[in-house]
Amino acid sequence: MNNTEKIYFEALQKDRTAIADMMEKFAVRDLQEIAVNQPTEKAQFIYDLIKNADDMFAENAKFILEKDRLIFKHNGVKNFSVTAPENEEKDFEDKVIGKVNALTAVTKLYPNFQSVFNYTTAPCIYAPNIMFKIERLIVPVLLESDSSERRNDETWFVIPFDKDSAKAYEEISEAFKKFSYQSALSKLKNIEFEYENNSVSYEVGDTIKRTGYPDSRLIPAELRKDSIAVEIIGTRPGKYFLVPYEGKLKNFTDKRPIPMSIPQIRGSKEKMVPVSAFPDDYILYITMENFKRYEDGLLDAEVLELRENAGAVEMFARNNSSN
Repeated sequence: MNNTEKIYFEALQKDRTAIADMMEKFAVRDLQEIAVNQPTEKAQFIYDLIKNADDMFAENAKFILEKDRLIFKHNGVKNFSVTAPENEEKDFEDKVIGKVNALTAVTKLYPNFQSVFNYTTAPCIYAPNIMFKIERLIVPVLLESDSSERRNDETWFVIPFDKDSAKAYEEISEAFKKFSYQSALSKLKNIEFEYENNSVSYEVGDTIKRTGYPDSRLIPAELRKDSIAVEIIGTRPGKYFLVPYEGKLKNFTDKRPIPMSIPQIRGSKEKMVPVSAFPDDYILYITMENFKRYEDGLLDAEVLELRENAGAVEMFARNNSSN
């Protein structure tokens, strides 16, 4: 930080401390809980971390979930800034508010970041130009030492699980499994998630490509042993599980699937095999009847093509009319 930013940081710390003192008074104490628990889904702060990587003009980002902490790192080239707290409202409207200011405020810029305090008392930020932690929900405090593992060109968010570590690990890993790149609205070229001995990444070019197999525990236990790992091209490419089932799909999941199809050649004709797709889980359900009928083609192919088309929608509607 330069001298001006150091003055702004001290002023920001004083401003946030006064607010935190006020929020601990009985009349407004519950506002802290409201801010922390505002998202309906658990661990939605991961999207705000990705937003920060975008704001810092990063190209690559990675989440590393450990039993006692979460690390989020990115290669943003823009420095963390601090602006005068007395000008925050105008700076926010003009989109020039400092990133330290924004992370220590409940604003639309990072609307879910405070949900991180469900799992920690003080998230730490290590950036090339500043190192600080956030206490009492909104109070920035400078750190004296860097993370020994961080490269000089990286920004790290380190979230120690100093509340309920088992709950933190479970809820954050579940958020990873439900992650949708489309929902993140990110410009990153690559996002990687490392957790539970899995490594899943999203590579963005002309299409979004997901590498790494999804968590098989998303498959109903009674169908897991018959599931097949497949490589998908076409619509929503990546690694999926193809899961045969008997009966009605509603008996295994209450989620709403997207009707799609996998083309297969029978004789000289192309046949469209209907599947029930859950792209966010990277799972394709197929009736056992259709799986057995097209088993050789489905298992022998190195890759399978996934398509969205009217034929798949119509067939899915007929096959599942009583779901």
